[in-house]
Amino acid sequence: STGRMNMFSIRKRQKEECKKMLSLWQTPDKDEYWENLWKVLVCDSFCRDLLAPLFSFDELQKCGVTLLMSINAPRQPMPDVSAIYFVNSTKENLNRICEDCSNGVYDKVYLSLASHISQPDMEEFAKNCVAKDCVQSIAKLTEQHTNFISLEDTLFTLNHSQSYAAFNNPTISDEEATANVEKTVDGLFSMVITLGKVPIIRCPKGSASEIVARRLYERIHNELASVPNLFTESAATIGGVGSGSSFQRPVLLILDRNVDLTVMLSHSWTYQSLCHDVFDMTLNRVKVNVKEKDVTAPKMYDFQENDQFWVNNAGSPFPNVLVSIRQQVDELETKMGRKKDNDSLFGEDGGNPGRSIQDQISLLPELNRQKELLAMHTNIAASLLEQINARGMDEFFKLEEDLLSNANQSLDQRLLKLIDDEKGTPEDKMRVFLIYYLIHSRTITSDELSVFKSKLKACGCDLGTLAYLQEIKAFNDTWTQSSKTSAQPKRDDWLNMFSSIVSKGVQYLVPANKNYHVTRIMDAVMELKDTADTRDYLYLDPKFPLNATPRKNTAFKEGIVFMIGGGNYLEYQNLRDFVQKQGQQENTLGAVEKQIIYGSTEICTGVGFLQQLGSLGSSVLD
Repeated sequence: STGRMNMFSIRKRQKEECKKMLSLWQTPDKDEYWENLWKVLVCDSFCRDLLAPLFSFDELQKCGVTLLMSINAPRQPMPDVSAIYFVNSTKENLNRICEDCSNGVYDKVYLSLASHISQPDMEEFAKNCVAKDCVQSIAKLTEQHTNFISLEDTLFTLNHSQSYAAFNNPTISDEEATANVEKTVDGLFSMVITLGKVPIIRCPKGSASEIVARRLYERIHNELASVPNLFTESAATIGGVGSGSSFQRPVLLILDRNVDLTVMLSHSWTYQSLCHDVFDMTLNRVKVNVKEKDVTAPKMYDFQENDQFWVNNAGSPFPNVLVSIRQQVDELETKMGRKKDNDSLFGEDGGNPGRSIQDQISLLPELNRQKELLAMHTNIAASLLEQINARGMDEFFKLEEDLLSNANQSLDQRLLKLIDDEKGTPEDKMRVFLIYYLIHSRTITSDELSVFKSKLKACGCDLGTLAYLQEIKAFNDTWTQSSKTSAQPKRDDWLNMFSSIVSKGVQYLVPANKNYHVTRIMDAVMELKDTADTRDYLYLDPKFPLNATPRKNTAFKEGIVFMIGGGNYLEYQNLRDFVQKQGQQENTLGAVEKQIIYGSTEICTGVGFLQQLGSLGSSVLD
């Protein structure tokens, strides 16, 4: 199944597309390929972030890039060198490019736009180039359709910060609401084009996901009408199979973040999720405080796809990762015939976590790569352990597990004790309380709520987050009934929906050792199960007109889940675990394994999500 996995890898597809761009869409049998072998690459901040998880600088050099520069930085003229501008199609970027061409900064300019350029912007750019007499400098202009960031083979983000607040802000203007939808649709359209397959789109009715889904359907449908072989070409150039026959096509499930808020607030216990939540991992990079020779200093570490330890352990529970680190060190020592006595994992005196591992690693000078990677993971694990102990994160995690798996059980006293405890940040305490509130909001009395509020306030918590969730609850109580009879919205109603819709009721997780809510919905959609959750979901096939869509009657083998308003590594890992379990079962039956890609408007930490709820809550309190 590895071949199929690679075919359905968003990162590999995007990397191939970027490699074609870097070779100026030429192959080594063409003269132009060799004439422009070396070039300068000029990016805006979004495209630089897009390239970071895909290429190391060494890899960019192998693609002929001698310099990677920012479009906004001052740049020296290099009139003998060709340049690729890889940028989003903003007016500022286009004006800057026009300016550079007019000043003869580079010889030939290859313009690769990550996002769609509108007709009026294109015409204005052409006029400016003519006015400044620099049309001859522009050798090629291409819409790259790569307006998203691939973090892993099955994980992507649109990198739209504050996206939950943007999609749930009742005071937003119509212009901003439309811009949010268009920005999201453009990123999803790019992802679909890069994947090279026309998806069937499913989503619940009456939420932000419906607005995005209908607009995306329209965009793909219209594009197919004007460029019928668009997807076939896209896939053929990347070694895929095009839009293919119907059973090859993936399902794209678009969901609103409000279907499950608890997962965004939960404390995590897997290695990757902890790295994100504790160190705010960004573009697969973390900043960790490392102690060396009694001096503590911050160090940057990159998680790369060729780091086998990361690949094997990113989704593992943290205690297992500590054991794995020890095993790896022991294996290396055994190879070298330097097996030491079996001393404690955290040093004889239980002092600096991971200290003895570092001592042992220093005995392996000739195995540099393994030594560096193990040293990196040891430092990260030691720092994580320090944070877990200092904040008592295991206590928060355990209480959240119990809350989510025993929804009917009262855990008030444990929660109050945890809020009173000196361990844990105000954000840690607010997160666990909000999970409790989401589960018990229908039964909690105003007196009980007052006790919690005064204790939370005393330890420095922002109560704006609670004000926002109370607003949602009041809205859901009236919304749940009325939504059942709501008609399909016309396109003119889209903007009106923004001001009123939050969600069709906030639904909750089950225990972490089972499938999360989003995983269960995805399973139902891929297997065509008739469940209460998914029965009324829209079914949009961009290959057909809206009123003449035949339905697929065999299960999907490939799926994409997209969360509007943010996602996180807990939800991503739960989907991965589900796919793996299914794969093990199906392998025994000889069936084809499922593949699922997970994407969202942004990958958000628990604290980051809390801040967005707080910003919405402050507008409620005002």
